[in-house]
Amino acid sequence: PPQTLFTKDSTQVFLFLRKKKSSTFDGVIGFGNDKTDKYTFNGSINVNFKNIFNRFETLNVFWQRNPDKGQNFDLQTDIPYLFNSNIGTNINVNIYRQDSTFATVKFLPSLYLHLDSRQKLGLRGRFETSAITDSLYTQGKDFNKKGFGVWYEFTEPSEIGLFRYKTRVRGEADYITSNYSKE
Repeated sequence: PPQTLFTKDSTQVFLFLRKKKSSTFDGVIGFGNDKTDKYTFNGSINVNFKNIFNRFETLNVFWQRNPDKGQNFDLQTDIPYLFNSNIGTNINVNIYRQDSTFATVKFLPSLYLHLDSRQKLGLRGRFETSAITDSLYTQGKDFNKKGFGVWYEFTEPSEIGLFRYKTRVRGEADYITSNYSKE
C-alpha cells in the first residue's frame, strides 16, 4: 500500500511497485504414428520470457514437430536498451526441417534506435540458407539469400490485458540477393 510522509513544508508519497509477471509457457508433447505406422515424438512448445533481467528484454523459443516429420525451431531475442542507451537489438534464428528432404536456416540480426517510447527505426541483415538433403528430391534447389534492410515501427500498447497492442504499424524495405545451386 502507498505511504505518505508529511513534513512542515512538503508531502511525500511512497509507492511500492511490484514486478508484473508476464512470462508464459505453453506446450503439448506426445507420441503419434506417422504414415509408416512408426511411433514419432511430436508436439509443440512455446516459451516466452519477458523482463527476467529487469532490462525490458524478451526471449521467445518455439519448437514444433508434426507427425510427418516436419520440424520448426524459432528463437527470438529482443534487448531494447543496450548499455543503457537508446539503441536496441533484435535477433531471430529460425530452423525448418522437412523429414530428410530439406532444411532451411534463417538468421535475422537487427539494430534499432528508439525515437521515443512508441517509435523505433532500425537496420537489419538477412541470411538464409536452404539445402536439399535427399538426392531423390528433385523439385527443389539449394539456395542462399543475403541482404540488408531498414524498418520503422510505431506501437501503442493496449490497456486491455488480452491484447498486446492498441495500434501497431510497421514499414519495411529490404535489398536481398539470392544464389541458387548450378544444378
